[in-house]
Amino acid sequence: MTMDDFQSGVSKIRNRVIARVFRELGLMEEWGSGYRRVIESCRSGGYLIPDWQELGSAFRVIFYPHPEIKVAKVKAADVAARWNVTEKTAKRDISALKKHGIIEFVSPPKTGSYRIRET
Repeated sequence: MTMDDFQSGVSKIRNRVIARVFRELGLMEEWGSGYRRVIESCRSGGYLIPDWQELGSAFRVIFYPHPEIKVAKVKAADVAARWNVTEKTAKRDISALKKHGIIEFVSPPKTGSYRIRET
């Protein structure tokens, strides 16, 4: 499957059983609509259009912060509250973002916060 296929809505399901279960549970709306729905959601929310990279048999999507947000400082509790997840989940996600160099911790250990790394 190529990027052109992906953008035009071609869908290649690798595991039909999982796809059917997801669809019946309402976790998948329709096949081949993901790319278009992501682009529409970004535009309607005022976000930059993400970059899509073809990596052999997989794709990588890179989302960018909202243009109105410069360098936001947040704590794990802020992330948990915003995304309605537990603080443990927020800390795990923050750890992954730190590992990939997307965010950094600033200020003293007990009172500091995270911010998006400036590139």
